[in-house]
Amino acid sequence: MSDARIYFYGGANQRGGNQFLLEDRSVRGFLDFGMNFDLFGKYYSFPASPQKFRSLQELTKIGIYPDFDKYPGFDGAYRSDYLQYMGRVPIEEKTVDFVLLTHAHLDHASGIHFLDPSIPVYMDRYTKMLLHSIQETGNASFSEFIDFKDAFEQTPRLREAGYTWLQGKIARTSRNIKPLKPPEPVNIGHIKVEPHYVDHSLPGACGLIIHTSAGIVVYTGDMRFRGRRRQDTEAFLARAAELHPDYMLCEGSLINKLNPGTEDDIVRNVSDFIRDRKGLVVASYPPRDLDRLLTFYWIARKTGRKLVIDARQAYILDMFSGVFGYPTTNSDVIRIYMPKKNKGTLDTEYPDPERDYQKWERPYIEHRNRITKEELQRNQGHYIRSMSGGQIRELSDMDMLDDSVYTRSHPEPYTEEMELDEKILKIWLEKLNLIHLEDPKDLFNSGQIFEVPQSHINGHMTGEETAYAINRVNPKVLIPIHTVEADDFRKMFSGEIWIPQLGDVLEL
Repeated sequence: MSDARIYFYGGANQRGGNQFLLEDRSVRGFLDFGMNFDLFGKYYSFPASPQKFRSLQELTKIGIYPDFDKYPGFDGAYRSDYLQYMGRVPIEEKTVDFVLLTHAHLDHASGIHFLDPSIPVYMDRYTKMLLHSIQETGNASFSEFIDFKDAFEQTPRLREAGYTWLQGKIARTSRNIKPLKPPEPVNIGHIKVEPHYVDHSLPGACGLIIHTSAGIVVYTGDMRFRGRRRQDTEAFLARAAELHPDYMLCEGSLINKLNPGTEDDIVRNVSDFIRDRKGLVVASYPPRDLDRLLTFYWIARKTGRKLVIDARQAYILDMFSGVFGYPTTNSDVIRIYMPKKNKGTLDTEYPDPERDYQKWERPYIEHRNRITKEELQRNQGHYIRSMSGGQIRELSDMDMLDDSVYTRSHPEPYTEEMELDEKILKIWLEKLNLIHLEDPKDLFNSGQIFEVPQSHINGHMTGEETAYAINRVNPKVLIPIHTVEADDFRKMFSGEIWIPQLGDVLEL
């Protein structure tokens, strides 16, 4: 038996939820530790989610994360506060030595919240920035990716007898975050890891080349060729091919999906779609997809409009501070919209409107580029308003001009829950006069049928691009992951293919 092996706890015959445990002699670590949202959606319907005190018990029981009974030993990997609440005794000796994180999408990173904070988590600086933004500005219950708070620790009350929950900064400690600086290698025990940037739908995404005692393992993470960093993907593949690797874990999320165009094509198509309109343009795209934000920034420039973003996107832009050509919040093309919240005191005579907002939001109340609802209403033709489908109802108190329009720049619905959301979205779009029968629905003119105007490229490879990547590297053994269409890899590669199922172990 080999001294090295890979355990497939997630991402095998699944689209996302990557959890690959690499064991090499005495060193054990995860290649990503994410959540499979398709599986999660079978058990929880938004806004339902597990209660904090029982979340680890539920999520391991249904197979989102490795189950204690099915896979013994994880008492030494999960966080002790949740384990103790479950009546389990944490193992002092950790059974996981590291996590290598390829990027900040939650189907790869979400499970970090549940891991013991002393376990080293390797990530690049941009991934750390994005995860920090999710932690600080998001509403999710399980987002302690960079910092950690003991969920059930108590402290004596200051002014009366008894105890209270430990809260605020005093409860927060930093996780053991280790930097990746692509392409510099990092050594974890006797294992050498080469991280390389790849093109994906958010910055900081990496592919990994892992030198083990049983050979070289290439792990693609998620990657594409049609964004603004194709050269990164090509450089990663060139380095991998140079090493003649033994194994290649290759993602195949959307290999059979028609996916035409590039980011620059979106700029051209949407610009043509909105150029002569006098009304408001509403654009929906993933809020942390900074390449897509940059795309709509260029669309705004080309069409003489301003791009109106929300405070969360402003927070991220301030963190990145112009890196990769992303705009700053002081750009003359950027405007920041702050909706009224809670008591609705913003822009009224109320003496302290900041109390309606969290601390991270407050700097944008007085920001030089903040825009009011009244300005948006008066000059609709000057703006592109960035907002998700779920935020559309915020426009209910505006009177839209007749040629105002909505365009979607993210994936169309592909689950029952998303299809239900789509029905609600269409009702709102019709009510707000943001959708019109004569408008083209496929801005790429690819022949696909959509319900609303669509111009999107995703963060993954097409089948043709996947075949190119695999044969460029030409591994001894190909391992399809992050896909439910693994058998289709046989059409792409004539060499040996090993298709994992959940719970399988590959001896290297």
